[in-house]
Amino acid sequence: MEHLMKIAFWIFTFSATLSGCNPVPKLHMSDFRIDFMDRSVTCAECFTSALECIFKELGVAAHDCHGQNEHIMMGLGTLKLKIDQLKEKSSTLGPTSDLECVCEAWDQANFTVFLNNYETLLQEDNTRYLEKNIFSG
Repeated sequence: MEHLMKIAFWIFTFSATLSGCNPVPKLHMSDFRIDFMDRSVTCAECFTSALECIFKELGVAAHDCHGQNEHIMMGLGTLKLKIDQLKEKSSTLGPTSDLECVCEAWDQANFTVFLNNYETLLQEDNTRYLEKNIFSG
């Protein structure tokens, strides 16, 4: 038992010494450089383009898929209203014609994965709306 205690002591001593007596480095929020990225990095805003791609693909699905297509048609109507609202505010959304935003640049997915991605996109938009309009003021 005494032999195990000596081994444990020396393992701890060497680890602390080799790591500069700081076995787990403490990370500060500034280490992530989020403020810097927020001020100096710009990305293409593809939200409206993404919704337009989804609109096109749902239109194709309405013709290619079998089942109760009236749900797709009703969803297309609501999506069209959302796209029109966003286009009215397009000056604040940034460019939507970047090469990164074209529909063909995105991976193909089956219909279930496609719908899950669509739902995630809408949830992110709702979160942005809540943060901007409710939680900020």
